[in-house]
Amino acid sequence: MPMKKNRIWAAKISFALVLTLNLFNLVYIFIFKYNHLHIEFKDFQIMAPANLFNIIPGIVVLLLLLGAKFVQKKYFPVHQLLTYTVVSTASLLTAALAINFKITIFKIDFLDHPYYEISAGIFFFVFQFMQFFILIYLLQCLFKKRGKKVFFMSLVWGLILFVIIFIFAFWKTYDTEIQINKTNLDKNNNVAVVLGAAVWKKNKPSPTLEARINKAYELYQEGYVAKIQLTGGHAPGEVSEAEAGYLYLKQKGIDPDVLQLEDSTSSTKQQIEFIKRNLKDFNTIIIVSDSYHLPRVDEICKIYNLNVNLVASDLKMSFSSFLFYRVREAIGLFVFWFFGL
Repeated sequence: MPMKKNRIWAAKISFALVLTLNLFNLVYIFIFKYNHLHIEFKDFQIMAPANLFNIIPGIVVLLLLLGAKFVQKKYFPVHQLLTYTVVSTASLLTAALAINFKITIFKIDFLDHPYYEISAGIFFFVFQFMQFFILIYLLQCLFKKRGKKVFFMSLVWGLILFVIIFIFAFWKTYDTEIQINKTNLDKNNNVAVVLGAAVWKKNKPSPTLEARINKAYELYQEGYVAKIQLTGGHAPGEVSEAEAGYLYLKQKGIDPDVLQLEDSTSSTKQQIEFIKRNLKDFNTIIIVSDSYHLPRVDEICKIYNLNVNLVASDLKMSFSSFLFYRVREAIGLFVFWFFGL
């Protein structure tokens, strides 16, 4: 009898830990994301996709835990679930530490991201996969399925969920509904914000940056904006992205007083944060970027609770470049939705 009581108490403690850790994961991912993005919780938007992609799986896992525990009763695999949950929580905390303290664990080159970001990304993906795995595992427990098959089916369906969401992110990069026609713009006290892109040799804007600048210049020439905000930090060995845009527009004869420079940001997220904090006095903010980039810009603006208009540049590219940038943006969307990176 004492051994049976000990097993019962061990199971109760394990279940309490599973519940607590999963609740911790749900809360902590928001604390991490909002701190990392420097967003105040007063700007929290529950319907922003970057919030829903954390809220929905987290709450579903908690509900399934309670439901499966009630249905399974005697055969509820609480100790296995505790192991999976500990792996999930440890991955989340490791990823957060890697970001916050710039810790490099894996030296892997990927799209010019720092090693510590890649290291964090790997652990974030492990965390998210474990969330999907636990969700599928509990769903099978709810239907009274047991055995090794449950484990392997959870692995397979966890991967399938990853693929489905990536396909959705890839499809999202084709979203043209978020782009507006410039003829619909109110012309009073507007600013066009050019998001930074690469600078080539001799301080020449890359074709991507040039197309963005030209679209902003077009908006100014046609009287839709009174100011042009150039953004983007320093390129190695060249002037900043913002200054390259400034020099380019000066050659076109634009009044320098029209131009505003920001040359310290190095990512889209940082540029959206800059807009949120520094361009409040304008009636309308028009962000200019490429058509494949604007869906991610739109998602970032939603979590910042930032109301902007989006206008696509006239950038032309080959099919291979088009496909490459769509895939890259899909990865970027996936990572931003779940982890705020």
